[in-house]
Amino acid sequence: QWKFLRDDGSDMPLDEYPVNQVLSTNEPLRNLIVGVNRPQEGDTAWVLANGFPVHRDSGRLEHIIITFIGITERKRTEEALRESEAKNRRISENTPAIVYQFKMSPDGAFTFPFVNEQIMEIMGVSAEEVMRDSSKLISLVHPEDQGMFVENVMKSAKTLEPYHDVFRCLKDGKVLWVECRTSPDLMADGSILWDGFFVNITERKQAEEALKETQARLQAAMDHSQAGIALADSEGKIVFINKSGLSIGGKSMDELAVSIDEYVSSWNLCHFDGSELAKDESPLARAILYGEANSLEFLVRRPDKDITVMTNAAPIKDENGEITGGVAIFMDVTEKRALEAQLRQAQKMEGIGQLAGGIAHDFNNLLTVITVNAEMAKDQLNPGDPLYEDLNEIINSGEKTADLTRQLLAFSRKQTLQPKVLNLNTLISNLKKMLLRLIGEDIDLSFKLQSDLWNVNVDPGQIEQVIINLAVNARDAMPMGGKLTFETVTTIINDEYIETHPEATPGEYVMVGVTDNGSGISEDVKSKMFEPFYTTKDVGKGTGLGLSTVYGIVKQSEGFIYVYSVEGEGTSFKIYLPRVIAEPDELIKRGEISKAPRGSETVLIVEDEAGIRKVVIKILNRQGYQVLEAENGGSALALCEKLDKPVDLLVTDVIMPIMGGAELMRRLHARWPDLKVLFMSGYTENAIVHHGVLKPGIPYLQKPFSPMNFLVRVREVLNGSPGSV
Repeated sequence: QWKFLRDDGSDMPLDEYPVNQVLSTNEPLRNLIVGVNRPQEGDTAWVLANGFPVHRDSGRLEHIIITFIGITERKRTEEALRESEAKNRRISENTPAIVYQFKMSPDGAFTFPFVNEQIMEIMGVSAEEVMRDSSKLISLVHPEDQGMFVENVMKSAKTLEPYHDVFRCLKDGKVLWVECRTSPDLMADGSILWDGFFVNITERKQAEEALKETQARLQAAMDHSQAGIALADSEGKIVFINKSGLSIGGKSMDELAVSIDEYVSSWNLCHFDGSELAKDESPLARAILYGEANSLEFLVRRPDKDITVMTNAAPIKDENGEITGGVAIFMDVTEKRALEAQLRQAQKMEGIGQLAGGIAHDFNNLLTVITVNAEMAKDQLNPGDPLYEDLNEIINSGEKTADLTRQLLAFSRKQTLQPKVLNLNTLISNLKKMLLRLIGEDIDLSFKLQSDLWNVNVDPGQIEQVIINLAVNARDAMPMGGKLTFETVTTIINDEYIETHPEATPGEYVMVGVTDNGSGISEDVKSKMFEPFYTTKDVGKGTGLGLSTVYGIVKQSEGFIYVYSVEGEGTSFKIYLPRVIAEPDELIKRGEISKAPRGSETVLIVEDEAGIRKVVIKILNRQGYQVLEAENGGSALALCEKLDKPVDLLVTDVIMPIMGGAELMRRLHARWPDLKVLFMSGYTENAIVHHGVLKPGIPYLQKPFSPMNFLVRVREVLNGSPGSV
């Protein structure tokens, strides 16, 4: 009545029936899955059959016990599962990704229970190979990424959290990029089973890399541009700005991402009279608000200093002509305008000199007539004659006027010079007694003269007048006493120095420094002090020709002069006179360093003058050093807070806005006690030591300096002991 079926649903032959199997084998039958066709019910029942033969004592088979356990529901579930697995398998075989199951047994062994055939197309290895040997797939992972891959798998096994990873694989020696997503499950036997997939993202990765390279090239072009470039949206918010733009603005990107209403005030944009620009006066705002290209030069007031900025701006429009934002290109032209002002001042001085020289020349002729006639008339009179003293007064006044005329001629560089080859140390030494009498006992006079000084070709009398005039000016700047230092040193002026000192000429020079710690000179006075008849002294206490005479003598001697001064800190006049090569036996031979020292240490440059900072960085980079930069002490501290290790050397200017070099060193030594420091300044070393900015023994380098001198000094400090305050 029953018709039995095999596990796969086919008809079961009679000899495979449970009873017959036990009869034929005389052995127990265990867990045979049997289908029972039930015509009455119109279905098939599934059972788990077990059979046991029962024997007599003689061993003869007496009967058979057959048990049936109904498993119809389980069988249906298994069939549904098989159908689902088959469907999933078909899906996995048709997906462009590698679908897999990855298993880690409790003892740590790895296997791949399932991998679809896409693995052959993507990675060049068959699914069968991977399922047979799990190390086959892992070996395809790029050697540099294998450690990361295994680490992520072990982390997922520990946390039972899904993970997403991107790594490289190798196929026929070529690199593939693969994206992996997987999710782990803890099985009943303690093993961990991951279901996941690999996707070949090589093309996407290549496209991303190509895009990154393009963006990097554009960014590099933007960042290497000396001009600032900024893009804003229609609300005036800055959405992009290059490094130069951030440097010029002195602000972070977050500070610039503001609306048009806040844009002008956030940048601190001002007219040159100090009044703030209205929002619709800013070039970028005008471009966005009115859709017009425009340009303007204005001030940007930064915490450290005011800078002059030239900006060109234009609107950005979509295909419909609607304004979607604006673009601005701007440059810090502060230095350019300063150089233009220096040029105008030099041209002005040249014009005044020509005028003064012409006047002095004509006036000397007139004075000659007056004084000669007065002398002749005087010779015809007796000393007791009433007119005798009147003529004497005329003659004395003429002599004083002649002195003024000579000063005018010196300023206008029309004085007749009698140059001689000499050593300035000798000339200054010969003036010591006169200078001591001239400046008084309340001023400490100091001489720091370089022993191997080069020779110069100058008029001794004229140079003596220069030194005396500067000494008198220094005395007047120290009414309560102080210190006056005379210093000589050899130096080399190069093209980089000339970038910020347009009156200089490249070459070898002897520098004469005259430094006081008096009241200092304001920027306004500095711009006029070499002009004839300009004086800040009370009426009757100065002609205003002392410094103009100094200027004229130095220029006529083919030299140049610069002034370094800070109000309340003192003043340093530096005169550069060109070296002259006399007879070889008259010169002291000096050794030369044939090769500039190199290094790989990290050097932090802190200097408020951008031109000098740029030159120093260029010098160090060429010799292998790693260079960080800051424009003042505050910026340097902020930069160091972000560093995870100390720099090897701090090279800092002495006098800077916000925070000076000595204070910066003290603060950094609190964090890095062994930090080495090199100071540089336009002041002479001895003046700085005297008025308390630095203590003796601190490594110091005087501006200007040659690249060789700078590199040697840096190497000396790095090889020596750290500075201290």
